[in-house]
Amino acid sequence: MTPPGSALVEAGRPIRRVAVFSNSGPDDALYAWRSGGPLANAGVEILLGATAGDLHLEAVEQADAILVQRDYPGRATDYRRVVDLARSRSIPVLFEVDDLLFELPADHPDRQSHHYAPTLLPAFGALIEADLVITSTDSLRLRLARFNPNTVVFRNRLDEALWPGPPARPAVHGRSLGIGYFGTTTHAPDMEIVAAPLRAVLDGYGERVAIRFYGCPPPHSLREDPRVAWIPLTGGPYRDYVALLLGAPVDIGIAPLADTDFNRAKSEAKFLEYSAAGIPGIYSDIAPYRAVVRPGRTGWLARSEQDWVEHLTRMIEDGSLRERMGESAYREVHSRWSLSACRENWRATVERALRGRRPAGAGQTERSGLIRRLAEQIAAWAESLETEVRAKRGEAGRQAREAAAREEQLRAAQRELRAAAAEHALRLRALQETLEQQRSAAESLAEELE
Repeated sequence: MTPPGSALVEAGRPIRRVAVFSNSGPDDALYAWRSGGPLANAGVEILLGATAGDLHLEAVEQADAILVQRDYPGRATDYRRVVDLARSRSIPVLFEVDDLLFELPADHPDRQSHHYAPTLLPAFGALIEADLVITSTDSLRLRLARFNPNTVVFRNRLDEALWPGPPARPAVHGRSLGIGYFGTTTHAPDMEIVAAPLRAVLDGYGERVAIRFYGCPPPHSLREDPRVAWIPLTGGPYRDYVALLLGAPVDIGIAPLADTDFNRAKSEAKFLEYSAAGIPGIYSDIAPYRAVVRPGRTGWLARSEQDWVEHLTRMIEDGSLRERMGESAYREVHSRWSLSACRENWRATVERALRGRRPAGAGQTERSGLIRRLAEQIAAWAESLETEVRAKRGEAGRQAREAAAREEQLRAAQRELRAAAAEHALRLRALQETLEQQRSAAESLAEELE
């Protein structure tokens, strides 16, 4: 069975234009790391196939390849229209995912909120039926290749257009030494790893240190400490996040990660960000960082609470070490982990992988069709649930408005009653005064008659 999209590349036609279908926009971090930066660096024109929820099928007709990202297959109807059109034009379909979304840990906030639940089966179907799956790490590739052997790694690379350099870190003089974390709220469980070490540092150094959590809230045990600040992130453009990281009063970066299958499949993006900003960092000693951090030169790796305390203490006490490590990490990421330093760009990686891809077997095609049909049923069910929820919310809103109106009427009636009571009280007081005057006059008249 020849895959629908392979003939295009095998015939020697290069990939010059790619239609991207994603739930993330051009301002988002996903776009910067996984499509916008890598494709632009490779000289590939990007056609946005989905913007603000709108589908642009003309992008498929103009493209040499289709790139579907993460949870976009959850838009089941639009996704199926895109894939069917691509298949009819022999255009290869690429599925890109940079997290192990199919195996979220039980304590992960996105699993607890069921954020990805409606999209997991459609995304799994996309994984199976794609001509090529693109991931960000070897660990993730090994996990996903069990379901689609045509899985390739294109690692996260630093986009120099977003990260000007060399960065000038804010001076420490006149302020507390800053320890900081930058990340989304989904990392809340990971923060508990550093709760005790950070408490030890706060107890040992007092006002000399300040801890700032950007995005993710601090561990519960630290939230009442005035030296610990939480700066929520509003989810704006990734460029704004980069500017925040470059200018934040943070002298030591921390990146705790719990040792789980999900986290071991993550990329080293935090190391790249901290290093590009010139911030020396301390990282959990697990797969994403173990392969890139050179302990004592470009950062530290911590496996135990004692490791965290020792590395934090060393960094707090030695300003020249912080400076050397920050500069070394900066040089490292620009010389080895930037898009311009990449040995093989995105287009070359994809074209090579498509040329050497293994044809899908009958069993894989059958499984893909079954999952697609299940995904369509689940999508329809999810849509009906959303409709029901919207209707119930509308009804609840109507009832709330009616209750508010009744409450306002009651308050108005109460105000009228209080006003009437006050008026009656004034009249009663006036009547009492009149009676008193008449009583006095009567008494005076009686005295005169005597």
